[in-house]
Amino acid sequence: MMYKILIAAVRRHLEETLPLIKQLAEVNVLSRPIDGGREIGEVVLHL
Repeated sequence: MMYKILIAAVRRHLEETLPLIKQLAEVNVLSRPIDGGREIGEVVLHL
């Protein structure tokens, strides 16, 4: 049962974040949109 819950959660998370990640395909992931903030790539990894 726990396995099915985890699989469903991972699939749902992927469905929600994949469109955003695809939009960032041409973005410099090392750029920092805010001085002193995190790099865009690091933010995406936390999604």
